[in-house]
Amino acid sequence: MDHYTYRPFRKRDLPALIKLCETAWDYRDYTSDEKTRMSLVKLDAVASLAGADYIRVASRGNRLVGVLIGSSRSPVSGFRNVTYLIRTWLLVLKLLLFGDDASNALQNFKNMEKVYKDLLGNRKKAFDSEVVLFIVDPKTQGGGVGKRLMNDYLKHCKKHDMKKIFLYTDTSCNYGFYDYNGFKQEASEDMSLTLNEGEQSMRVFLYSKTNQPVQEKGA
Repeated sequence: MDHYTYRPFRKRDLPALIKLCETAWDYRDYTSDEKTRMSLVKLDAVASLAGADYIRVASRGNRLVGVLIGSSRSPVSGFRNVTYLIRTWLLVLKLLLFGDDASNALQNFKNMEKVYKDLLGNRKKAFDSEVVLFIVDPKTQGGGVGKRLMNDYLKHCKKHDMKKIFLYTDTSCNYGFYDYNGFKQEASEDMSLTLNEGEQSMRVFLYSKTNQPVQEKGA
C-alpha cells in the first residue's frame, strides 16, 4: 500500500510544484520553444500561489503528488504573498519579450480570465472561497489523494465559517471528479484557444459546493 504525507506547502517545495504543474499542463501544444514552455508552466505555479491563503500538498518521499491551493474572497487576497505576485509579473514581462508563441499563450490566458469573469457574473458575493489550483499526479490518481486533499480543504473552510466554495475547470481536466463528489455545475461557456496547430475549442465550467466534506473512499 502506498503511503502519502499531507502537509502545508513550504517555500522549498516550489520546484516540485512546478514539476507537478507540468504533469497537468505542459504547454507543448502552445509553443515549440522550450524556454517559453517552461515559463508558462512556472507562471501557472507562482500565479496560483500569489493570492493563496491555503496551500496543502501530498508528498511521497521527496516528490509532490498532489496540491490544493485555496483563496478566500478577501479584497486583499492578491497581496498575501507579495513575493509570488512580483514573480508572476516578472514572468509575464519575460514572456512578452519571447515573441509570437508567448504572446498567443498570454492572450489565451487573458481570454480564459474573461470567461471566468463572465461565468462568475453576479454570483461572486455568494461564495466564500475559491479552489485556485487542484492537481493530482496522473500516476497517483485513483489512490484517494484528490479526495483527501479536497476533504482537508473543506474541513478548513468549515472551521473558518466559509460555507460555499467555487472553482473553474474545463474539458481538458478530469471535471467528472466534481460531479462524482457532489459539486454543482453552476454555468459553462465555450471558448477558443490559439495553439500550434490552429484554433481549438474548449468548454469551461463553474462548479460550486456547499461545505460538507467528501467521502474518503474510492479515488
